[in-house]
Amino acid sequence: MRAEDATGRALLMADLNTGGVLVGDNDADIPAKPGVRVVGHVVTGTHQDSDMWFATDGFELFSPGGTTAYAMIHRIIHKEDASIVGVRVSPVVPVAAPERSLHVTPHGIIVGDATAAFIKANAAHGTGANVLVYGNAYVDSNAAPTDFPTCTTVPVDLADLYSNTAVAWRAVHVRVESCAQAGGLVNATVLASGTDFNTCQGNMIYFTDGTSKQLGLCTGLGDIYYCKAEVVVD
Repeated sequence: MRAEDATGRALLMADLNTGGVLVGDNDADIPAKPGVRVVGHVVTGTHQDSDMWFATDGFELFSPGGTTAYAMIHRIIHKEDASIVGVRVSPVVPVAAPERSLHVTPHGIIVGDATAAFIKANAAHGTGANVLVYGNAYVDSNAAPTDFPTCTTVPVDLADLYSNTAVAWRAVHVRVESCAQAGGLVNATVLASGTDFNTCQGNMIYFTDGTSKQLGLCTGLGDIYYCKAEVVVD
């Protein structure tokens, strides 16, 4: 069975003997057994390659009767290791958003622009992880759906409550064996405010030598920094 457009290009083919269905226009690609193969094309007007992933043929998903796509599906190949391949499920965005996409591969489900070394070191045959997150993530295995907070900041100005307040920062420098895999704590040091570092703002720590580092991110030779603010009230 074959469905064509007005120009004769095949839109859909089905082998009624085997049950193989092909969506697309390559006659030679129809599956030889029950199943569906989609021959897609790069979604027009988007840039779906990221720093670590090539995005090849893909297509958009639409709800029945809807005119706006709700997701995109792309075949992906890792730029550092072509043996790492899979499918990316992502939101409909003009530029690739790997940090908000699922990369489904034989190595596991990967969120983010993970390097090949990170994937291999932490996949099922490495540390045993089936889901890898390269970037920032929040995990609480003991939380119930009702436990999530509805307010994350104080809805009043603290200046209206206290006559004088100040913020005292505390920082910890953690060193691990390698950023490429979990585990291997080497050392942990408490940093002195005003001596080892100046302050913390947002997700950054600022040192007295003028340099800065992103908090919670493993960099360099396995260095990770954490900050905690304490409000001092007079």
